[in-house]
Amino acid sequence: MTSYRTLICRHRRLALVGWLMHCTALIVIVTSLFASFQPTSLSAGDTLPAGMTPARHRACNRTLAAAYHRLAPREEGPDADRFRRRAWALLAAAVSACNTLGVPHWLGSGTLLGYIRQCDLVPAMGDVDLEVAVEPFVNGNVTVTQLVEILNSAGLLLASKLGRLNDSLEMAFKDDVGTRIDVFFSYPDGENRYTAGVDFDTLKKIRWVDPEITLCWGTLHGLVVGVPCDSHAYLETSYGPNWTQPLPSGRNWDYRVDATNTVNAGQWSENERNEVIQVFIK
Repeated sequence: MTSYRTLICRHRRLALVGWLMHCTALIVIVTSLFASFQPTSLSAGDTLPAGMTPARHRACNRTLAAAYHRLAPREEGPDADRFRRRAWALLAAAVSACNTLGVPHWLGSGTLLGYIRQCDLVPAMGDVDLEVAVEPFVNGNVTVTQLVEILNSAGLLLASKLGRLNDSLEMAFKDDVGTRIDVFFSYPDGENRYTAGVDFDTLKKIRWVDPEITLCWGTLHGLVVGVPCDSHAYLETSYGPNWTQPLPSGRNWDYRVDATNTVNAGQWSENERNEVIQVFIK
């Protein structure tokens, strides 16, 4: 008869074997994710940065996320889950396209805020934001058409195109149910970088000026994606010193006036409207 002590020893050995197999699987998954990511660091003169290293990983702040969710509980339910799935798929397609073309990219605006502050894709944001370095496009290494074609082949449809490549380019893509990702082109500007937009009503040019980006990487729901190494400085520049806190009850964020790094950059003429504001899918 097998003794109780023998059964316990066998159980422990099986548990140890299972734990080792689990750890091996995790190592394979993490190694695969890490190997698929290309860009590393970005300065005004860089276009094709070298490969990432583990030291450049920037995790979301789970302590901050827990504190935030005590004040504003995480959005749950079928609609919230559906948004997260679709937003993740859009972001994954855009990241894959940038990696294919060798274009440095990183989470921007509300999506970076959600990653650092809440460790999440946040349904209340309504869309996904990705910033891409303009240098490879300006230098002729790749074209905007190539980016659009790759995204189209992944099922993302070009919904709008604002500005010009040499001045304030921004594009939006949607999936088959209208979930949107905004792709902002990031321009070098001395010791800073900026992304830009346009007010549809007034044709005013808007710039959001951020510190120069050094590029690290993070993992958002399993997706390896670029993030600014000093994400806190980026977020404080964009959202002010209270970026870790929820907005006061009843207040909505208006990117045109509430962002603390907003700069008026002139105005398009009415004759340029049809070129600099192209809407293909509402």
